[in-house]
Amino acid sequence: MRDEATADADHEPAGPGGAGTGGAGAGAGTDGADRAGPAARADRADRADGGHGAAGPGRAVDTAWRIHASLADWTSKVDNKAVFALSIESAMLAATAALSSGAASPLGVGSTPGIWLLRSALVLLAAAALLSIGVVTPRMRGGGVRVDWPDNFTYFGHLRLWEPDALAARLRDADPLTSLSRQIVAMSQIAWRKYVLVRLSLLLAAIGAACTVLAELLG
Repeated sequence: MRDEATADADHEPAGPGGAGTGGAGAGAGTDGADRAGPAARADRADRADGGHGAAGPGRAVDTAWRIHASLADWTSKVDNKAVFALSIESAMLAATAALSSGAASPLGVGSTPGIWLLRSALVLLAAAALLSIGVVTPRMRGGGVRVDWPDNFTYFGHLRLWEPDALAARLRDADPLTSLSRQIVAMSQIAWRKYVLVRLSLLLAAIGAACTVLAELLG
């Protein structure tokens, strides 16, 4: 009996919803999903994301804060580079000054090529050290902070001018994206200047070191 039932089941044509068409049905479902197009897939992703979408305000604020953190990290790195450059330049400046003595002193009245090279080395190394100092010197944005503080609350220079209760009310009602975007732009400008100054400082230090070596070779 069991063999006859099995044989009948094997010869019975599979219906539209039967197991024989399960693979075809799954394939049709996949094809239908593919034909739904990017718009439908984006709509499903949007609902899965809580309705904000890729360009939603919450996502934009999160992205802005990540950029802010990256800029803070880049600024910290360039400050460390400037400190390292300043230590090397200070040592090179002291060594050059120590090598300059007697008749070969760059502060004397001589005009030999060696003396002029030592003078150039001292000037270049001193300028390089000053540039490195300029990189690590804090920037406070001047008097403009007292003008635009009512619309900004992401920079400590602005925050110090707020009353606590007024700031709390502002944070509850305001969209932080605008203020945060201003801060990101300002931080980018500061970081760019710092990197340019460090690069110029190292270039001047390298030229100054070359002048010192040439001066010593010329005697």
